[in-house]
Amino acid sequence: MSTSSIFKSFVLATTFISSTSFAQFLGNWDLDFLSLDTDFSASSTDEFVLHYRIGKDRVFAADLYDKGCSIAVDIPITTTPVRTSKDDDHDTLDIHLDLDKSAITSSNIWTAFSRKLEICVRLRLISATGTTVIKEHFQEISTSFDFAVDFDVDSALVSASMSQGISSQVDSAQVETYVEACKCDGTNFVCNDTPVASSSEEMWLCVRSLSSDMNIDSMSTLQLNQLGNEPFIYIDGNTVQDESISRRFVVPEKNGVAVTMLVPSAYWSYSGSASITLSGSVWLMFSGGSRRKLNIPLNTSPRVLRKDSFADAATASNEQSSFHVDVALKQSEILETKLLVNTAAGIFTSTNWMLVAMALAHML
Repeated sequence: MSTSSIFKSFVLATTFISSTSFAQFLGNWDLDFLSLDTDFSASSTDEFVLHYRIGKDRVFAADLYDKGCSIAVDIPITTTPVRTSKDDDHDTLDIHLDLDKSAITSSNIWTAFSRKLEICVRLRLISATGTTVIKEHFQEISTSFDFAVDFDVDSALVSASMSQGISSQVDSAQVETYVEACKCDGTNFVCNDTPVASSSEEMWLCVRSLSSDMNIDSMSTLQLNQLGNEPFIYIDGNTVQDESISRRFVVPEKNGVAVTMLVPSAYWSYSGSASITLSGSVWLMFSGGSRRKLNIPLNTSPRVLRKDSFADAATASNEQSSFHVDVALKQSEILETKLLVNTAAGIFTSTNWMLVAMALAHML
């Protein structure tokens, strides 16, 4: 056997012995990122949960940074670690992050232009003395927010809450669970299921946020739909189309928008009851963003906003949600106009008056 061969065998044996000795006496120092759960629904308590596998009984520390993992986050985020035993060599570690959603839009982890929340989580495994970092892992999270929630108020005008949640994806978050829409009594936002009596009766629609973390800024579109008829547009491009038959109000104390409107006669039935559907979009924003502060008709200062307008999003930090509401209409009555004549003998219809006139003519 050559000297070279002897050296190689020695090196291999030394490596094997060292590895075995490390695992036996110093324990396991694995640090593996497994997955991420995302939940920005109205009832969520932890917006992010990061799942790791780490060495058994290791001391760890979690720190939060902005995109790039260099600057610490500047908003309150509650970090809750949950450790469970996985096997003889490993623990499962879940890092729960509870964000203050009202502060997101003014923080260094929010980008208004791209509507993204970007955060970096650093997890370190530390020696028992707490002075030496043995292993660390950086995990960047980028979540794009899609605030599109179509509002639909269906069947006898009961309150219709959106129930869709958010899928556990890193790059997308929905906010449907924040919005409720219904036919209502006015700016008091009390929902009702009373059918509309006539085309001259004002009908109110209310759309509100169910969470103080998310504000409704305005209603950008609203239309009436009925099977067999053309849609009727009340609001389009954030502008009320005809102020003589519809008005729009932002009501900050209710965190919502209310619209009063008349239903044109073309959508009423003279042979039975009918129904219509109101559908449209509202603009949402995190409560930390700027918003209008006056309870005034918004058509006095229209602002055109589109979901794909990044310039508007950068300025307003808000997004669009949609809704629809079904409304019942009472049967419309055909009015017959009759000429009434007041005489000393009583009240005559036009038909009776004609008979009287003919009788007088015959007598003459």
